[in-house]
Amino acid sequence: MATPNVVPRADQEGGLGTSAKSWGKLFIENPASGGTAAATISNLDVDQLALDINATANTTGNVIEVTSSALTTGDLLYMIHAGSALESSGRLLFIKHLDTGPNANVTTSNEILYTTSVSTTGTSTKTNLELSMQNTGNGNTGTIIYTGLYNNMTIWNNGGVGDNNNITQYAIHNKILYGTVAKNVGLYSEIPDGGMDVKFVSSADTGDYFSIATGAAGATTITTVDDDAAAAHMTFTIDGDMVFSPAGTVTFNTSSLSIIDDTTSSATQGGKLILAENDGAVMADNHRLGVIEFKGAEDTSNTLSIGARIQAIAQDAWDGSNNDADLEFYTTNGTTESLVLKLDAAKAASFAGRVVLNTDSSVLFMGVDNDVSFTHDGTSGLTIAATPISIDSTGSLDLSSTTGDINFQDGGTNQIAFEMDATATEVAIQQKVDGDDLVFKQYDGNECARVHDGAGGGSADFGPATAGYGFGIKRPVYIVSAGGGTIITSILAQNSGAIFACDASANSIVFTLPAGTEGLTYTIALTRANGGSTTIGILTNGAAGDNLDNFYLTGINNATAYSDYDGDTISIPSSAVAGTRVTVTCIKSGSNEMWLAEAYSSANTLLVIDS
Repeated sequence: MATPNVVPRADQEGGLGTSAKSWGKLFIENPASGGTAAATISNLDVDQLALDINATANTTGNVIEVTSSALTTGDLLYMIHAGSALESSGRLLFIKHLDTGPNANVTTSNEILYTTSVSTTGTSTKTNLELSMQNTGNGNTGTIIYTGLYNNMTIWNNGGVGDNNNITQYAIHNKILYGTVAKNVGLYSEIPDGGMDVKFVSSADTGDYFSIATGAAGATTITTVDDDAAAAHMTFTIDGDMVFSPAGTVTFNTSSLSIIDDTTSSATQGGKLILAENDGAVMADNHRLGVIEFKGAEDTSNTLSIGARIQAIAQDAWDGSNNDADLEFYTTNGTTESLVLKLDAAKAASFAGRVVLNTDSSVLFMGVDNDVSFTHDGTSGLTIAATPISIDSTGSLDLSSTTGDINFQDGGTNQIAFEMDATATEVAIQQKVDGDDLVFKQYDGNECARVHDGAGGGSADFGPATAGYGFGIKRPVYIVSAGGGTIITSILAQNSGAIFACDASANSIVFTLPAGTEGLTYTIALTRANGGSTTIGILTNGAAGDNLDNFYLTGINNATAYSDYDGDTISIPSSAVAGTRVTVTCIKSGSNEMWLAEAYSSANTLLVIDS
C-alpha cells in the first residue's frame, strides 16, 4: 500500500519542527509521475520570509545547490514577480556580500560560469548572461528611464572619497583569453541608428558628456557636450604615434587647427606638420610628395572648388644621396590652375608673373650679407645699391625716362645729364658740375676730345673768363713710312678724322679710300719731302681708271693743280715738300662718288688728277 500524505487537520495549520526543535534533514524526491511540484511554499504573511536558509556555519560546502543535466527549453532557476512595479528599495534578486575580512584575499562575490570540454562544430551561439527589459505598452508618456545594467561602486578609505591613490576600481572588466583575435569583441553595442552606442557623463555635471554613435554604413560620430558652456574639450594624450588610415579623406570642420610642441624649445623643436608619400616604392622623378589645397564652396550644394595649392615634387629618382625636390605654388584664375612660383632644388625661385612689394619704402635684399638692395623711396622712386653693378644684355639695352632726363651721379650728386626732350629736335649731354670739363678718352686713357666748361679759363691772351667754353678734339695720327719699300694700303671707314703723317722720301705710298659715305674725311700730310721719283697716291674705292669716282679740288694754295675734274686718283707728286697736306671728304656716296679735296703746299705743283 502507498505511503499516504501527511496532512494537517485544517488548512494552514501545523508545521515541521519549531524554532526550538528542528528536523535534522529533509529529503524530497518527486517521482516521474508525481503530477505536482516536488515542494511548494506559499507564504501569506506579508512581513515574513517565505524561505529562510541559515548557513552561517558553512565554509567549504555550497549553501544552495541546484543541479540539472536534461534541461532543453526549461529554466534552471525561474522567478516571477507578477505584481505592480517595485518601489525604490524593492528587488527581485538581492545578493549581499558582507565581507568582514577583506584583507589579503582575492574574491569574486558573484559568478555565472558556462563551461564545456566538448569540441564545437557547425554554428553554435552561446550567451552566458542575458538581461532583458520589455515594455510593450502603446501609451507610454512622461519621462521614462530604463537601465539594463547598473554598476554602483562606492569604495571609501579613512572616511573620505578617493583619498588613497592605491585603490583601483573597475566598474566593468572584460577579458577574452582565446579565440580568433580578429573576431574577439570586448564590448558589443547594437543601438538603433541615431542613438548613442556609448555615453560617458561628468560626475560634476551629468549634462556634460562624451558619446560614440554608430549609424548606417558604419558611420560613427564622436560627440562632446558641455550643457551650459562650450568647454567640452577633447584631449588625446598619446604615448607614441597617432595613425589615421582612412579609406577616404580626413576632414576637420573647424575654423582653426593648432599643432603645439610642449617640449622644451630648441633649434629642432616646434610644432610640425608632415605630408609624406610612402607606397613602399622609391620616389620617382616628378612624383608628388605632398600637397596643401585651399578650397571654398562655389554653390549652396557644398561643392568645394580649389583656389590655390602648394605642393612638393620629387626631382629624379630618390636614393640615400639624392632627395631633390621642388616646392610649387599654384593659383586659380577662373577655373584654371597656374603655376606662379617654383622654389627648386638648386635654390632658385622662378616667378611666372609679376613680383609685387606693395608697401612704400619696401626693400628687396640679395646676397648672404644683404649687400645688394632694391629700395622703394617712399613715393615712386627706386634706389639700387650694390658694389659693383653690371648690366649684361644679349639684345638692346633701353633706358626710358618719361621726363626725358637720365642722370649719372657720383655719391648722390649729378655729374652728367642726358636731356632728351628739353628742346625740340635736340638731345643734350650736359656736364652738371660747374667748372668740370667733359673728357672723352680711348682705351689706353689718352684724351680724344674735351668739352670745355670755361669756368676761370680766361686770360689776357685768350679773352675773358666766361668765353672759354667749347669743344676740343684730338685727332688720331698714323705714322706711315715707306723706308722699306713701296706701301700700298687701304684706309678704313672707322679711320675717319685721322691724320696720316707720311714719309715717302725713299719709296712711294698708295692709299685706297673706303667706299664713300658722306662725311668721311682724312688728312694726308708729308713729314718729309717726297723723293725725286716717289709720289703719294690717293685712290677712290672704285676700279682704277674707270673715271666713275670723282675728286673736286678747292683751297689750292701757292701751287698749280693739274685736273680734269673727273678721275679716281690724285697724286702728291715728287716735287711736294714737307708740310704739304691734303684733306679729302666724301660729299656724295653711291655708284658715282664725289670727294672734295682741300690741299695746301708751298711748292709749285700740289696735286695731279689722273684722268
